[in-house]
Amino acid sequence: MPRTKLSNYLVFLILVSALLACKTTPSPSASPFDSPMSVQSPVATPQAALETTEIQPFQLDKPIPVGATQVTGRGPANVPIVLMDITLGGPVLAFSAIDSSGRFEFKLSEPLQARHRIGVTLADLTGTEWKREDFRSDDFHGDEAFNIPQVGFFFDTCMIRE
Repeated sequence: MPRTKLSNYLVFLILVSALLACKTTPSPSASPFDSPMSVQSPVATPQAALETTEIQPFQLDKPIPVGATQVTGRGPANVPIVLMDITLGGPVLAFSAIDSSGRFEFKLSEPLQARHRIGVTLADLTGTEWKREDFRSDDFHGDEAFNIPQVGFFFDTCMIRE
């Protein structure tokens, strides 16, 4: 092999090796959203709770009508969550935390618009005993879980219909 082809081949191998060494698989529950405005929730003991009770998936109460200013649902107790408008690329609509009974409520400052998909995802877990890794199981997924590239993973979503 001529010297320039050999050099190009070696550079190619080095680049491929470097890329393979850096390759990571994103967590399905990872979200690019880590708000400095965290929602404080009571401290939970997730590992003990997961071992002794059934896993509760994140679920929005559906259908959600056009013009709604409140969104409710259920999920694992004491988890801070955020509601986002997926249709518009992920702007935050509201913050909440799932209470100890497993229920949540988002109060919206503006009514929901028709033909927009909204979704619930994790908020900043700082100050809780939860970690993002605790939510990797598909058992946490609601009926319409959705992974949106460059926006995030939503445990449950809903299309707002007229």
